[in-house]
Amino acid sequence: NFGIDLYAYLLLPAATTDSDVVNAIAYLDSQTGATRNPTGDLSSYFRKRADLVAPKFSGIDWGGVTNTYYMWGNCSSLTSFPSIDLSNSTDFDYTWYNTSITSFPKLDLSGSVKFGNTWRNNLNLATFGNCTFSTDADDDINFTDAWRGTGLTTFPSLDLSRGVTFLRSFEACASMTSFGVPTFSTTASDDLNFQECWKDCTALTSFPSYLNL
Repeated sequence: NFGIDLYAYLLLPAATTDSDVVNAIAYLDSQTGATRNPTGDLSSYFRKRADLVAPKFSGIDWGGVTNTYYMWGNCSSLTSFPSIDLSNSTDFDYTWYNTSITSFPKLDLSGSVKFGNTWRNNLNLATFGNCTFSTDADDDINFTDAWRGTGLTTFPSLDLSRGVTFLRSFEACASMTSFGVPTFSTTASDDLNFQECWKDCTALTSFPSYLNL
């Protein structure tokens, strides 16, 4: 039960595929008029749902969701997450905080400047996809504690050029052995903050000298 007013209730077996979900949604639509389009503010919607492991979200259009604050935060059993459209969310603070996701997919996250504690304490998170963040000149992105305490072993070369606050962003990523070449802002007026950004990354024995900070 999605709990969103526009949804009907249907129980499916654990082995259900994304295609099965799409067909089930089509059936509900034809029988009840239920829509597959959640919209608006879904902050804290699945928060602390310990029963979520590998949700079948791909058959649902998430493009109308505008706020995902803490949406999957503290879903401690969540081990995987699908590639869905969250490009219109304006708040990703704590969205995937303290889950068990092992590999994060490539997502378009360009609609937000709020990434405080977004993936923090994902101890099993070993790899991170080539996500898209805003490159709008007017945006100042906050990555405070964003990946703090995760199990990342490396970090991809993402465009983080509108990031201005990287306070403790990667602190205590004790499994990180290498760091890619993300793009950071070189605009003096942006006043970037890297305080304690890589603190206690005890396995990180080298750092790319050609990284433009």
